[in-house]
Amino acid sequence: MATEVEKAPARKGQREIQEQEPQRRAPESYRYATPLCDIWEDMEGATIAVDLPGVGQDGLELRVEEGVLLLTAHASVPELPGRALYTEWVPTHFHRSFALAPEVDRDQIEATLANGVLTVRIPKAEAARPRRVEVRSR
Repeated sequence: MATEVEKAPARKGQREIQEQEPQRRAPESYRYATPLCDIWEDMEGATIAVDLPGVGQDGLELRVEEGVLLLTAHASVPELPGRALYTEWVPTHFHRSFALAPEVDRDQIEATLANGVLTVRIPKAEAARPRRVEVRSR
């Protein structure tokens, strides 16, 4: 025998979620954040992985200025169909900077963005890379 599930009565001053007005933030509200990152080094250079959720390629800028790698990014709030019942996402501005060592080959820095993770490869200049010295006999 099937029984009907009863809704718990709403507390005083509370309405069912379907009837609530959406809570929206003012369009000029932004969150400023320093993105999380991991840095690895090997004999050829360094790799930085930066967590940038919600950032697309058009909202990302990476540049080198005066020996510093500067990252700025913007994550927008997605526009979804229908009426918002509750929202927590806020447009976010990310900023992070990394001091570059003098032995970095700044012209060969490469970056890729995939699945919300920016991966930056920073190679060492050829002269700064470890190399094997040949020992000759006399």
